[in-house]
Amino acid sequence: MSDLAALLHEAGRLLAGNPAAALALLDRGLAERPDLPPLLSLKGVALASLGRVAEGLSCARKAATAAPQWADGLANLGHVLQVAGQPAEAEQVLARALAQDSRHFVAAMNLGRLRAMDGRLAPAIENFRAAVASQPGHPAALYNLALALRRSGERVEALALFRQVLQAQPDQVEAANQAAAILLEQGEPQQALALLDAAIAHGPGHARTHNNRGTALRALGRAPEALEAYRQATRLVPDHAEAWRNLGLLAADQRLVPDAIEAFHQALRCRADDAVARHMLDALEGRTTAAPPRAYVARSFDNFADSFDRQLKALDYRVPDALAALAAALRPGVQFARALDLGCGTGLVAAAFGDVVADWTGVDLSPRMLARAQERGLYARLAEADAVEFLAADAARYDLVTAADVLIYLGDLAPLFAAVARHLAPDGLFLVSIERIDDDSQDSQLTISGRYAQSDGYIRRLAAASGLAIIRREPTVVRQEHGQPVAGSLIALGPAA
Repeated sequence: MSDLAALLHEAGRLLAGNPAAALALLDRGLAERPDLPPLLSLKGVALASLGRVAEGLSCARKAATAAPQWADGLANLGHVLQVAGQPAEAEQVLARALAQDSRHFVAAMNLGRLRAMDGRLAPAIENFRAAVASQPGHPAALYNLALALRRSGERVEALALFRQVLQAQPDQVEAANQAAAILLEQGEPQQALALLDAAIAHGPGHARTHNNRGTALRALGRAPEALEAYRQATRLVPDHAEAWRNLGLLAADQRLVPDAIEAFHQALRCRADDAVARHMLDALEGRTTAAPPRAYVARSFDNFADSFDRQLKALDYRVPDALAALAAALRPGVQFARALDLGCGTGLVAAAFGDVVADWTGVDLSPRMLARAQERGLYARLAEADAVEFLAADAARYDLVTAADVLIYLGDLAPLFAAVARHLAPDGLFLVSIERIDDDSQDSQLTISGRYAQSDGYIRRLAAASGLAIIRREPTVVRQEHGQPVAGSLIALGPAA
């Protein structure tokens, strides 16, 4: 190896960990050959690493101008442009590098990261695949490809790649956390827990791993251990808002009200705009609000979209089937030409009604729930929207409107009832479920579960004020919670005569 090649090799090796030493070495070389592009290009990277971005950009540009078809120089310039906060030009330069060498590892990785940051996942995945082709088995390339695939919904391939990263680097904590998150989405908490336990054995000081471990333990029904895992995450990072929120949610679920209140206060200390913590604190401290924050509903259901159907089955949830049976009893043999499913979730109501509805429209705040509903293929239209806002912009009339387990996420029902009344066909049905409070003089109450309960009397008063009439009311058990039945009502309404 020549002296110059040795110098360049040593400078390249030093860049990652000791850019100041790399810069000193490169300056020695440039003292003899001040315009040599390889030396200038690496000096640009070293200067940018040391925060001297303008100087670094000048060196990297000079090198790329002197050797415009040299892929390494273009890749280095692209990197420095990214550091300088010039992503548009960086993308152009990195693309030029790949045009010179389609398997250039650094150019492919940096271009993939740049595009992934902008949410352009398809081209980012193509770049990361090129990086993997250039250096098969490279952990960083595999990890970035897996991350982009996961974000694009390709969870099976992403999981396989995260596992491949962990085989090469068992202490790669983020790969373990990402793989565990996919396993939790797939309903495999035991496998997720095994990965997280292995990650903690390699590095016990990562708060995120303990937080995710708590989620896996909660899914396995091991609540005391899950609480301790969340607490450990907050001990490691006292400002870990997500861990405090998760601790509060599980403590509330376990009826550990003082612990839950403290956890939610801590979550709000870390992140004042945490809609979940704010809503749950209102519930636990006895404040009945008109409605939960929209972000609370969307976030809550987004988090459970993949496991929603399984969880409801475990809770013996039968409201969709019960509403379908109620409709059949009230309108035997009738096919509903047009139906609106408010808070459609994953599409359980449409599935329960089967072919007695010709045309379904589904509305929900959660995009991930809507994605699951889309997979069923039962809805002609799906809209990500608030129910009242959707109806305000909608001109259609419906023969059937359903709201299964929707009113429990609303306190003040008057706007919804008035909106539905305007869109209900003359012989239409509005079918709802509620969690019931027995005091008919009371309208609604925000319970410590974070859900609203309403009285039958409130529904009667709303119906009269909205031009609706109650056709039938049936007491029911809407779900099991902690082994106890949750009392509710199924109510059928129609236009008042």
